[in-house]
Amino acid sequence: MNQSQLVELIRVLTSEEKEQILKISSITLFSGSKMRFHIAPLLEYCFAQNWDDPDFNLTKDDVYTKSFPNQVNVAGKLEKTMVEAQKLIQKFLITQQYLNSDNEFRQIYDFGQIVRQRGLDSRYKQSLNRLDKIQNESLCKNAPYYNHQFDLELAKHDEASVRNQVKGDLNIPNTLLALEIYSHIHRLALLNVYLLQQKAANIRYCIEMYADEL
Repeated sequence: MNQSQLVELIRVLTSEEKEQILKISSITLFSGSKMRFHIAPLLEYCFAQNWDDPDFNLTKDDVYTKSFPNQVNVAGKLEKTMVEAQKLIQKFLITQQYLNSDNEFRQIYDFGQIVRQRGLDSRYKQSLNRLDKIQNESLCKNAPYYNHQFDLELAKHDEASVRNQVKGDLNIPNTLLALEIYSHIHRLALLNVYLLQQKAANIRYCIEMYADEL
């Protein structure tokens, strides 16, 4: 039990996150499985354990007894519930990361794609305008910025292509420029790491070769 993937995730959760996970454990959006009503008792018991204690050891039989009181031990039931509990934690952490305020660009971009698919063209244009504003106000022109810029220019290209009146450039020059800058930044970053790795390897080789003489 201590080495399970579920416990591995539990160990990195904060107290606040554990409380939030218990609150959403029965919500179909996060857990549509028929086992979802068993997830809360399982997690509540597991959350209360001191998994960081190296001498602490909990068997699956112990967990089953506490999670399913007064129930006969059914083969595979605990394992299935643990898998669903693990999926629930994963969805919670992914959602938490996605809804972080630092991820505003991606949230607006994805929502724009949703309203576009549902035929709300004016709302989609508003999303593109908001993305333009975020990019224009950004003070940090780093790799994520240029990644966002490429996504934005490509979205503008797609929109122009749908409404193609056989005039204009369909935003292709801007899209290609954004792609080139984004690719160039990542290429430079990877080359720098590669050169540093080679330099470190050469230094280590020299140290090992002349260790006896030093």
